[in-house]
Amino acid sequence: MKPNLRSSLGGMLVILCILCQALHAQDPNTIKAEIVALSWKGKIPGLWFQTKSGPQSLDVYDRGFTSPAEYTGARTIAFHGSAGDLNLPPAQQPEPVAIAQLPERGGQVLFLFTEKSGAKQKWQVQVMDNSMHNLPAGGYRVVNFTKEPYTALFDRTVTPVTASGITIIRPTKQDEVRDLAVQFGRGKQLVYSSVWGHQENRRGTIFLLPGDAGSQFISVRRYFQPVLQPGTQETP
Repeated sequence: MKPNLRSSLGGMLVILCILCQALHAQDPNTIKAEIVALSWKGKIPGLWFQTKSGPQSLDVYDRGFTSPAEYTGARTIAFHGSAGDLNLPPAQQPEPVAIAQLPERGGQVLFLFTEKSGAKQKWQVQVMDNSMHNLPAGGYRVVNFTKEPYTALFDRTVTPVTASGITIIRPTKQDEVRDLAVQFGRGKQLVYSSVWGHQENRRGTIFLLPGDAGSQFISVRRYFQPVLQPGTQETP
């Protein structure tokens, strides 16, 4: 019995050593994320960035979100305009065209690319939480690009919209597909009113923008993301 016991203990020690070595070999700064992206103006082709498995590219559109992309790598993502940039030593790589900072725990995120004027980096990347917990199916993320607070009315759901901030609105669930009356007001003044097609199997991102000069109204840009079932893909 004693030789067998010693043999078992020895085998366990070997396994523990292998596991410890594997844990130490992992980069503690490597995180996982699911990324969708949107360009605020025009198509941005060929954004190259480094992942744990090697260089990858991303084409970003202004007409809709990109397909969800699985990412494993550093928390800071530097985007370059050429794949060859990533083959150079870090000290010799040119200035990236954009930099995105992921949340500490990664997760589902939305990258919004906007132009930067008078800067070395061409694009600024705003990172938003895109998790189902934060933005559930049938919900709306209202991104207020104005400096004014508003009141939103989605059917009978009344929600204050903060100035220069993000507000999540989840209308009361009814039919899977229906018409949704939407209004935005500033104080006692109605500044936007429309009827949207609502679907419970998708999520909406709504941008509020200042209206034309001298106008009391606002401009609204809408984007929708299907809530994908396992094994399906979204087409931008």
